[in-house]
Amino acid sequence: MEDPYRGPGFSRFHTTPFQRRWRAGAGVGYRASEDDSVTLFVVERNLSGLAIRDLLALQRVLAESARRLSDAGEPVRYIRSTFLPRRSRCYCVFEAASTELVRKTNETAQIPFLAIDEAIELET
Repeated sequence: MEDPYRGPGFSRFHTTPFQRRWRAGAGVGYRASEDDSVTLFVVERNLSGLAIRDLLALQRVLAESARRLSDAGEPVRYIRSTFLPRRSRCYCVFEAASTELVRKTNETAQIPFLAIDEAIELET
């Protein structure tokens, strides 16, 4: 059966621009090798009442949490966050081998979240 995640415009394992850039040396956290299977995950948060400086602090804490877990042998990488001010929602993107590693990163950072979902990045 054909893998629905491997069709034109879809990427799942080591094929996104973020993952290529990561292997080239950018990003924070785990450095993926060609043999590792990693997946993108999106963490949804409700951040009503947070100021911009709080969002920047959140970003630093998540990056540090991912780096520490990766240094300890648990491969996870924080990629970026997108904040929707009108909805008070924040969506943080991670790269990891499992949902549990993403959950552990967020729990270690002590930042509450609503959901963690596997993501598929569509490329143009």
